[in-house]
Amino acid sequence: MRDSQFATNEELEAMAKELTGRAGLEWSALINHCSEVVVFGSHAAGFQTPLSDLDLLVVGQPVMVLTLPHMSRIDLVFRTEEQVHSADWLKSELAGHIAVYGRWLYGADDWRAKALEGLGENSAAAEAKRRRIGRLTHSLHTHWDRLTPDFRIRNLITLRREEQRLRLLESGVAVPPTR
Repeated sequence: MRDSQFATNEELEAMAKELTGRAGLEWSALINHCSEVVVFGSHAAGFQTPLSDLDLLVVGQPVMVLTLPHMSRIDLVFRTEEQVHSADWLKSELAGHIAVYGRWLYGADDWRAKALEGLGENSAAAEAKRRRIGRLTHSLHTHWDRLTPDFRIRNLITLRREEQRLRLLESGVAVPPTR
């Protein structure tokens, strides 16, 4: 697949088949037990690097609990039909991200429009982000003197990124994949 370019759905599906196979999961078995498979993250947006994981949302009844090998290069997010139609999911940061940037490999996107409606200043995702920033700020303030310079920098970068994501969510924009 071409790096830093949009892959076709066929290329994404071929990659998903290969990576699920490497992780010990048969692609056809996965498809037979789900209603949707959606690529999201860097591969969906064309920002992937050679080290990028393939992020997949799998909607359906999980047939097994998976513990994927650490180096599998695939992240599977399982949600049931009920979950992707629930208010909590539709108002979440991840649902908004997938609604905007997701690439459906299998199934319909019947919940996508409702997730897009949930974006904005008063969204549940923006409120959750505000709470996360508050917890992170409090923790940094409490533990600052005990942090090494490297951890201070790493946490300040995380705080800056979370603030940027909050501004996007408040503006009604889904958080884009990280380059």
